[in-house]
Amino acid sequence: MLYNGIPKYINLRQVFLFVILISVVNCGIPGLHKWLINNFPSCVKIVQRNRLVDVDVYINRNNKREKIVNNGNELIKNKEGHQKLRDNNKIQDVDNLLFDLNQLLHKANVEFCSYNNYFFKLSSLIKNVLRKFHPKKNVVFAIDGICPFSKLKLQIKRRAKIKLKENKNSINDITCGSIFIERIGMFLTNFVKYLVSLEKYANVKFFISTDKEVGEGELKLMNWITSYVKRDEKNNDKTDAKREEESFVIVGADADLLLQCLALKNIRNVYIYTYQTFYLNMDGNFLFKKEKHLTDKPVENNNVQMISSTPYVGKENEVTNSGDTLNSLVNINKIARKKITVLYNLNIFINLFLNKYPMFFDQIKRDLLILFILKGNDYLPKVREGNFSVFFEAYFKMLEDNMKKAKKKNEKINNVDNVDNIIYNGFLNKDCELNRKEFLKFLNYVQKVVNFSSSYLSRNTEEGNYINLQNSGNSEDIVEFKESQLYLPLYLLNEIIKKK
Repeated sequence: MLYNGIPKYINLRQVFLFVILISVVNCGIPGLHKWLINNFPSCVKIVQRNRLVDVDVYINRNNKREKIVNNGNELIKNKEGHQKLRDNNKIQDVDNLLFDLNQLLHKANVEFCSYNNYFFKLSSLIKNVLRKFHPKKNVVFAIDGICPFSKLKLQIKRRAKIKLKENKNSINDITCGSIFIERIGMFLTNFVKYLVSLEKYANVKFFISTDKEVGEGELKLMNWITSYVKRDEKNNDKTDAKREEESFVIVGADADLLLQCLALKNIRNVYIYTYQTFYLNMDGNFLFKKEKHLTDKPVENNNVQMISSTPYVGKENEVTNSGDTLNSLVNINKIARKKITVLYNLNIFINLFLNKYPMFFDQIKRDLLILFILKGNDYLPKVREGNFSVFFEAYFKMLEDNMKKAKKKNEKINNVDNVDNIIYNGFLNKDCELNRKEFLKFLNYVQKVVNFSSSYLSRNTEEGNYINLQNSGNSEDIVEFKESQLYLPLYLLNEIIKKK
């Protein structure tokens, strides 16, 4: 069945609140994909044709030392033995497959030569995804419509720069309202009619949202999922358990999709498949980092030549401190770098926090939305002295201190095992309003992790590195600073909102 457009399901007040939240995260978040692959590898699967491979297996498959771990991915068939299980993780059918087509539209537009060639490449990309993930219930295609006003001004500037640089009007301009995007909409409608005619999709419903509908593609997909879940709840077609087990695979490259999916309610099995390629350093000379804190599983290091479980993802031809490129370095593990595409399992990611902090789980889900945007995006300035690792280190420290205080309080009343007295309100309340007290408390923990005073002076003094000057012992080199130069937590908050 073919449906044009996506139904409206929320009232005006809900629309306003949701747009306000999404307007903060509707752009790409720099470095988020790479950081997640490095720090939470158990939540990431490498996609190879029609199978999924764990990151550690992908790195260690040519190494005799291979540790068998089952990450519990519901998309994977677990019928083989241990060794075969890790090498033959077949992708099962999925309930709902959703396309944010923006990435595929631009990928097909590389080396544009004609409309026919473009639509052939676009259809091939879509078919390739359909061969990997077999939908059983619904398929949704969404193209960017008119974007929110906050992004409209930025897009006008970008289009003007491109037009000035090329000094011509392109016939392949992927812009809302252009002739080319209208042709794409017509092609997509005809392509879906072809898919509907196939026997294997006889019981699958197809939905299309073109540029005629307002909103960006990923926001349309979030709206569809929320509407779909509410419709099931209203009709009582499924029990709560069955509804939560239903799987959703979202095809898209934008890092903000991760945040938007974390904000979804009443669904568990959400996966994000990105066509974007990342360079994976095959020596894997890194530890599990933040995931290790949540699992409390120490990484063995008895063998100097051991391949660790977490990869490093960096840029091609990255220059090292010695001045050589990373590709030219050779060690006993024969460093190789390969392009990978990944599938994120958000269920595993959330469960890591649930198992470690079950009493804070609801608050943590909302806190993650704030933690991931502190790195900045197109609208929020980047905090130069902060990064995801710093923010999460401070965040974990704050949670641990909350638990220690509560346990001491319980010990005084001889009730050590009672966790009900552990109180943490989170950065956001249930209405998504900022809890200033908790957020400022977090900023103070960030200040303990990073010496903002030294960092600020290092960035603003003519000599360039205040820390080195301070430790050099040469009194002539010491830079005088004023109290107004100190980089305090409130300065961090001001930097985040200064472009409002």
